[in-house]
Amino acid sequence: MSTVFSSWQKLLSMSPVVGTRISLDLGSSNTRIMVGDKLVYHQPSCLLWHPASETVADIGTKALQAVDKLPPAVQVLFPVRSGEITDTKVAELYLKSVLTKVLARPKAWPIIIGLRSMIGVPAGQTPVEKNILKTVLANVGLGSSTYFSKTQAINTVLLRQAHKRDHVCIIDIGGQTTEIGIFFGSECVASTTILIGGNTYTQEILAVLKEEAHCLIGWFTAEKIKHQYRGNLISTPASTKTEEYKTIVRGKDMLTGVPLTVSLSSSHLHKRFALVTEELQAEVKNFFGQIPPELLTATMEESVYFTGGGSLLSGVVELITHDLKCHFSLSKDPLEDVARGLSLSQ
Repeated sequence: MSTVFSSWQKLLSMSPVVGTRISLDLGSSNTRIMVGDKLVYHQPSCLLWHPASETVADIGTKALQAVDKLPPAVQVLFPVRSGEITDTKVAELYLKSVLTKVLARPKAWPIIIGLRSMIGVPAGQTPVEKNILKTVLANVGLGSSTYFSKTQAINTVLLRQAHKRDHVCIIDIGGQTTEIGIFFGSECVASTTILIGGNTYTQEILAVLKEEAHCLIGWFTAEKIKHQYRGNLISTPASTKTEEYKTIVRGKDMLTGVPLTVSLSSSHLHKRFALVTEELQAEVKNFFGQIPPELLTATMEESVYFTGGGSLLSGVVELITHDLKCHFSLSKDPLEDVARGLSLSQ
């Protein structure tokens, strides 16, 4: 017995995961993982799947780049939609591959031993959705996890700052959803999830090219266009004109199927992007309309904190806050706030 115990101790001492604390922000668009206080993974939430051999060929950025470039037999799969797991098998395959990569361990080693995990979840997650997530995490070795809403994790970051406020409203514009949470100190007193996010703007780029130029492009190309124009897509009340930008887009003619090259001007996107932002603005105002006046006044007198990748789109924040007539601040690290907040949570 002592020999067996000694061998087991030796294995634990060799394992790179013993005593490890990881923070997992499994988003609809991107997954971010911190080990301790170090960000070790930040890539798209998708995997490249070969059904014939039942193998994961790649994950993250390389898998996303393969979208629309693959034969029908090979698939790019997305385990999370609108903040929730849509396919448990795909989610398990994806997370096992990611954890194997970031923890630098052989696949055969158990990863549950000594591993502490902090998990970010949507504020409006239902009990059924939470049970699905718990089952997936248990199957990949993260059964002993602690769960925090994503806005709660972000608030943890704000509470550590020198200029922390008693009341704070956090608006996290993610890939497929926008999370809003109002906090008094560390307590969340109101929250909601809006089904509009940064991907909604990407979809508008695809639609504009399809409708106005009969040009089909892939998602990855549309994302690159969005980021290229990120600072010049939406007119704000303070500046009704945005600088005109043009880019050459190469795609496929949807009528003939042959390669097609078109010139895309930012003016083609201004109106469509503004309409999406106005819809988001209306949802935010509707949420605030349900908040008690004293709480709303106290929150608006301090500041609204914007984070998430969608907050990087110039004009979005300004339009949302225009009618609210409130002060706002922008995160200096909008893509990593949730993961960093989880790493600080207890």
